[in-house]
Amino acid sequence: MGDFNAVLQPHEREGSISQTLFRGDQAFKSCINQTSLMDMGYNGAPFTWRRGNLFERLDRALVSYDWCVRFPDASLSHLNPLKSDHTPILIRFFANMSAQTYCRPFRFEAAWMTHKEFPTLIRNVWNANEGWNQRINHMKHSLLEWNKSTFGNVFFTKRKLLRRLNGITTKLLQGPNRFLEKLQMELWTELDKILKTEEIIWFQKSRCKWLRMGDKNTRFFHGTTIARRRRNKVFKLLNENGDWMEQLAKLERMVTTFYRTIFTDEGHMEPFSLTNVFPRLNEDELSTLETPISNGEIHNAVKSMSGFKAPGPDGLQAVFFKSQWDIVGNAVCKLIHEIEAVPSRVADINETLIVLVPKTENVSSLKQMWPISLCNVSYKILTKVLANRLRQVMEKLVHPNQCSFIPNRQSKDNIIIFQEVIHSMRYKSGAKGWMAIKIDLEKAYDRLKWDFVKDTLRDIGLPAQLVNIIWACISSPRMRMLWNGETLDESRCSSGRSDLSIPFRPMYRETLPTYHQGG
Repeated sequence: MGDFNAVLQPHEREGSISQTLFRGDQAFKSCINQTSLMDMGYNGAPFTWRRGNLFERLDRALVSYDWCVRFPDASLSHLNPLKSDHTPILIRFFANMSAQTYCRPFRFEAAWMTHKEFPTLIRNVWNANEGWNQRINHMKHSLLEWNKSTFGNVFFTKRKLLRRLNGITTKLLQGPNRFLEKLQMELWTELDKILKTEEIIWFQKSRCKWLRMGDKNTRFFHGTTIARRRRNKVFKLLNENGDWMEQLAKLERMVTTFYRTIFTDEGHMEPFSLTNVFPRLNEDELSTLETPISNGEIHNAVKSMSGFKAPGPDGLQAVFFKSQWDIVGNAVCKLIHEIEAVPSRVADINETLIVLVPKTENVSSLKQMWPISLCNVSYKILTKVLANRLRQVMEKLVHPNQCSFIPNRQSKDNIIIFQEVIHSMRYKSGAKGWMAIKIDLEKAYDRLKWDFVKDTLRDIGLPAQLVNIIWACISSPRMRMLWNGETLDESRCSSGRSDLSIPFRPMYRETLPTYHQGG
């Protein structure tokens, strides 16, 4: 920790004529790579040294993997500059103590499925004559109790086994002992099971997609988890007045207010009808959309899901439903059929956690973060079934110049067309020229009015029952922000995104140009 008089990235230097790393910078970067150290990152202003118009980040903290494991909540802050040309830096080894008092939400552990008693436990709980939410809550409570009484702490069990094996090894060095040799083999077998369980735990936490579980990847998965958590934690932000906010309560209030404003409808929109925008669906296509949802469609939707995607508010991942389908499948199908009959019942499972993921390495404002919606798997099953049905007619409804989210179309086709258009513009001659306009609407889908969505669905000519289900999905979400691992107060949305709105984005883009021309 200190002044290293070098930078690691070009963006850590501002005001210099050269935009590349100097020789000393490259040597510093090479040294860090060779020693397997990690830059701790920072919160606050981006630079720690200034001379005239030259700004650089020269002061930093480099840490090892073992140090990160020992101090997982440590953070580094750039303080306000004093008389020196260097900015003081401060390491906090533990996060704000008030942030440590909350109760962590339930998270399903995939390692539980390796225990022989797990299927029996799920079967006993799931067969109870209860509603969906009551059944889920009952199961979560039973799993937590079972985890304490039967499954146990994997890391404590591992340390205990290693101590026993070390003791046996020491005794066997003094002379042969059949009893200890037999016990050693039993403990080695038990340790192998524990190590596999530990690897599953860290694989699940790491959210690593490109590497499959293999032999002894625990250290890699653990390091990936620590790096992801450190990257996603934010302890300091600029408010609207340009002042740094560090107090936990003020940060949480600022986050909630910011996104509550975005997801709130700003005013009434006059209804409109554009019946000639979309092609008419024929009787066969309408019949396909009107057919009752089958159990096979529901099961196929579950099988197509990624097992370890981040869970929603209920803490369950798709891997649970996929592995225990023989037990839970009938209840899931019953839930979907009930919502199909009474669309308003989707509100029971339409809860969303909004997680903020940094766009840049060190964020300073909420505009530098992506809001990611985490929905319950039960809700995602319903929306996936509907999206799979609509995918069959999407290509007919959307103009060929729209490529995103459409089967048999690729976005790179438009990139090629755009390059050709720009090439033609460059060499065009004559009195009349061409002009290209790039329109970028800030958080366009977050500000989408629901009335516009409903009018679009009606103009498409979809069956009324299908429109009612889609409308119930869009208009009934309950939202909570997840800030540094803590769930904040619940909010109600009156505009903006939903999990089901994604397949319809090409339709919205199709409607907007015609609506603009009609105005």
